Amino acid sequence: MEGRIRHLDWMKGVAILCMVQVHTAAALPTGPANINHPLAFLAAAIGGMAAPLFVTASGFGIHISASKKSRDARGWVGWIIPRALVLVLFQVVVNLLFHVNHGGSFHATTPGVLTLFAASAIIAPFTLKFGSYARASLLVALLIWPTLFPGYIGSDLNWSERIASDGLVEWSERCCSTAHTPFCHGSPMCSLAACSRIWMTTDSERRHPSRLASCSP
Repeated sequence: MEGRIRHLDWMKGVAILCMVQVHTAAALPTGPANINHPLAFLAAAIGGMAAPLFVTASGFGIHISASKKSRDARGWVGWIIPRALVLVLFQVVVNLLFHVNHGGSFHATTPGVLTLFAASAIIAPFTLKFGSYARASLLVALLIWPTLFPGYIGSDLNWSERIASDGLVEWSERCCSTAHTPFCHGSPMCSLAACSRIWMTTDSERRHPSRLASCSP
């Protein structure tokens, strides 16, 4: 498709294949092998790269889409609302398909990677105003925050507790910091993508912003 960034699509494709691999490996009968088997480490290594790679590539795309043209308040609402609603809706659909009542791993309202993308789209108008140093500072702060305050990321929660939420307040807490794919874990990757787009912007693009706007994720 004209205007798409081909290498970004390739990165997402590789991340999806890696994610399919690790979930398939987890679902297959292990036989005599166990989690200490070299193939298990290989599968975990490939799968561990999948989510960060996909989230970073998607964050890159969200940033480019948000920066394509200047918008007023109404324009931002028209850009954010459809994306956020569709992403949250599909998160619910995925959760229902893999619901715990049907042998899956989620509840209907469990926040996930699509909820993360919805949150990233909502804050895009604000982060877009940050310069490269502000974004780099935000990236560093988001990276070290879980280490400095481990009690706020639910390090003592088991899987059943992470996917469950009782009311809007607890759901918001899960979404921000204690879910299996919380905003505090995914936002550094989105921030890294936004920073990298600034760092890779050429002098020609800075002088002619329309060239940057012609690339859509």
